[in-house]
Amino acid sequence: MTTNGTPDVVIVGSGFGGAVAACRLATAGKRVLMLERGRKWRTEDTPAESGKNWFYDPKNPLERDGWMDVRRLDGDMTVVCGAGVGGGSLIYANVCIDADSKVFESGWPSAINGAVLAPYYERVSTMLSPQRVPVDRPVSRMNLLQEAAVAIGEGAKFERLELAVDFASCTFCGNCDIGCATGAKKTLDLNYLAKAQTNDQTEIRAHCQVSHISGASGGWRVHYVDYSSGKAVPSEIVAPRLILAAGSIGSTEILLRSRQRGLTTLPRALGRGWSSNGDFLTPAKYKSRSPQPTNGPTITSAISFLDGYPPARFFIEDGGIPNLANVIFEADTKPGRFWAWLSRRGGFGSVMPWFGQAIDAADGDFYLGRSWLRPWRTAMKLNWNPARSEQAIDAMEEMHVRLSKATGGYPIRLPSWGLFKGLVTPHPLGGCNMAASPAAGVVDDVGKVFGHQGLYVMDGAIVPRAIGRNPSKTIAALAERAVEALLADM
Repeated sequence: MTTNGTPDVVIVGSGFGGAVAACRLATAGKRVLMLERGRKWRTEDTPAESGKNWFYDPKNPLERDGWMDVRRLDGDMTVVCGAGVGGGSLIYANVCIDADSKVFESGWPSAINGAVLAPYYERVSTMLSPQRVPVDRPVSRMNLLQEAAVAIGEGAKFERLELAVDFASCTFCGNCDIGCATGAKKTLDLNYLAKAQTNDQTEIRAHCQVSHISGASGGWRVHYVDYSSGKAVPSEIVAPRLILAAGSIGSTEILLRSRQRGLTTLPRALGRGWSSNGDFLTPAKYKSRSPQPTNGPTITSAISFLDGYPPARFFIEDGGIPNLANVIFEADTKPGRFWAWLSRRGGFGSVMPWFGQAIDAADGDFYLGRSWLRPWRTAMKLNWNPARSEQAIDAMEEMHVRLSKATGGYPIRLPSWGLFKGLVTPHPLGGCNMAASPAAGVVDDVGKVFGHQGLYVMDGAIVPRAIGRNPSKTIAALAERAVEALLADM
């Protein structure tokens, strides 16, 4: 589509929802305009220096236009989001797995279950071609995780995970989360978005930050600021159909700001039912073995307790540390207490980061609140009570401790949780929740915003409950199903 063309659909965001939608719409001959707040990243743009240009600041995108947007939404919750063409795929750990079918038994519309999503999961697999770590390329962490499962009598729960990685070109550098220098990581710009652009039906405008939307004659008006020229240029575009795919935080904030600016008919459930997907980390230190967390893909395998480990359900994974972290470690001439302690004990090579996700309470509420620093502005805020998810997180932490001790490790309970109940999640879910009616959610089972013709949400914002596993494939499968329904209506 040319710059002056009139799009059939505008898509805001280019992550696992937006990329899928753009691909299928363009393949069907529809004209698509995609607005992405971040920049286009190329393999050669990957930094060789720790921390250089990693972070994105939505308040100052001209100065900080990295691929990680780190938001502290309240005193207890920090969220890490992707920014750039490819969205969350730029920072995710490549894990490409279906949700456990039991997840859909509670809190989801009856139209959604594992059997319904099965063919859409298959479509995602066809596009991303996930594969497991080759058996002839051993990863110490994976072996440690399997040993731990056997040691506690749960060997049958161990599984090697499918990853969206081309292992023929993977160097096992461990930098999956911060940029793949070899192109082995199958980010969405290399598959779904590349296919969307093959017939000139899709235009991707990078450096375009959407503020809000409003109704327009025959469709929707998208208000955004175009930073592509190096200046902030207020802009707008009108289209008969609009898909918000800016992620849990992004899509929810756009709709909250749209309500604030006059779109008062949006469902009252907007912003409610947010989940951190129960993300948690417990590092462990080993004296007599070397897990080597900087070697191999960021995540390789798991032990699943999603069938129940009273009083909780969770999913344990091995964790990697980018090898660029060693640059920080080695270059830090004035290390803090933790770094000094780690240095005396062999550095990162002797650390095992136990990762995991759990079924949390999914009861966070987003709202726009004023900052005491800038009372004339509103900012995205989160009302999240850690006590409601404490049981699930504590149970997962105890399992991390058990697995560490069973393999000779010394678990390090993080004071950020133990003392302050603070969490960090790269898997935000909800805010525009899918439901059977507007009384319970914001969109229906195919992403249509209740009561608003032509307005859709297709991303992690529509996921109404924690998945308890890496959610990217489920988000993509939901988008595959939703865009199929949208095309049937066009």
